[in-house]
Amino acid sequence: MVFCYLFDLDGTLTKNTDEEFITRYFGLIAKYVGDPLQMEKIKKAIFSSLEALNTKTDGRNNFDFFMGKFTKEMGYGSQERWADFFMKFYKTTYDELKEFVIPRGKMIEVLEKLKEHGHKIVLATNPIFPSIAIEKRIFWIGLNPEIFDYITSMENSYNVKPSEKYYRYILEKVDCPPDRSFMIGNDSILDGGCVKAGIQFIDVASVDKIIDDMKN
Repeated sequence: MVFCYLFDLDGTLTKNTDEEFITRYFGLIAKYVGDPLQMEKIKKAIFSSLEALNTKTDGRNNFDFFMGKFTKEMGYGSQERWADFFMKFYKTTYDELKEFVIPRGKMIEVLEKLKEHGHKIVLATNPIFPSIAIEKRIFWIGLNPEIFDYITSMENSYNVKPSEKYYRYILEKVDCPPDRSFMIGNDSILDGGCVKAGIQFIDVASVDKIIDDMKN
């Protein structure tokens, strides 16, 4: 029987927590921007726009919604101008994060074995980053994005964790029922939100459950 395993990224496939990643992330954006005053405005606009994703109700994907809100918060420049600003960052300065990312080897090995056994594998990271940023981090932990049957990103998502809609949309995309799906993560609230969609939550610290499933 084929099962579907959803893996979180930060704190699950890496040893870096969300908090550690965000701290380094904003440090690099500050370096990219150069101007402390402008950086403060950009940081506030980013947080405000990310927060708005939690309550969005329109049909735009997360990327378009975020960029629209961010542009409004900045008060100048076009949405295209700011999208280009972020894309240039992800193609350049963002790469300095590579040396900070620490793969969680045991979980990556579990993921690879599950894939070998024919199960569906999803990278269910909170979709608050564009695909270019997520795919780079996949390569940094020694994996190829092609190993995943689906990868959530800003561009292909319409909700964020812990929304039930976020998880149900994934199951729809990979055509897997919730009673044969598992979410492996380190956050009982964001990742644990999967239970609202009928998906079983497994804490990353409890890999024994995953290994047992592989043997059955």
